[in-house]
Amino acid sequence: MKSKTKTYLLLVLVLAIWGAIGYQIVSAVNPEKEKVVNQDFAIAFNPKAETEVDTFSIQTADRDPFLGTRLVKQTSKSTLSKLKQQPVVWKPITYHGNISNQNKKAVVYVISIEGSQYLMKIGQVVKNIKLIKGTSKHVQLRYKGKIKTITKT
Repeated sequence: MKSKTKTYLLLVLVLAIWGAIGYQIVSAVNPEKEKVVNQDFAIAFNPKAETEVDTFSIQTADRDPFLGTRLVKQTSKSTLSKLKQQPVVWKPITYHGNISNQNKKAVVYVISIEGSQYLMKIGQVVKNIKLIKGTSKHVQLRYKGKIKTITKT
C-alpha cells in the first residue's frame, strides 16, 4: 500500500506541474485586452520656450597634438597676396588644325604663338606653353599653371 500512495502522490504532483505549464501557454496565446485610456492632448500640451542656439566655429590645428610638429607650413601673407594679385596674361595664340597619318597614331597640332607657327605634339612645351590635349576642333594649353581651351579658327 505504501507504493500506491507514493504513485498517487507523484501523479498529483506531475498533473499539477503540467497544469501550470498548460495555463501559462494558454494565457500567453490569449492575453487579456488592456483598457485604453483616452487623454485630452489639448490640455496636456505645454510648448517649451525657445532657447538660443549656441554657435561655434572650428579652427584648424597648427600643430600635431601627438608629435608637436607643425602640420601646415607658414607662408608669408605678402607672398600669397602677390601671387593672387598677378593675373596670368596669355600670349596671342591661334589654333589652325591638326595633321595626322592614316592610322591617327601620331597627331601633330599647328599652333601659332605670338605670330610664329609651331608643330606641337601632346606634352610638348613651346615658350612655356604646354599642349595638354587636343581634337580637330580645339586644343587645351597650360601656361603658368592656368589651363585655357582654344578653338580652331
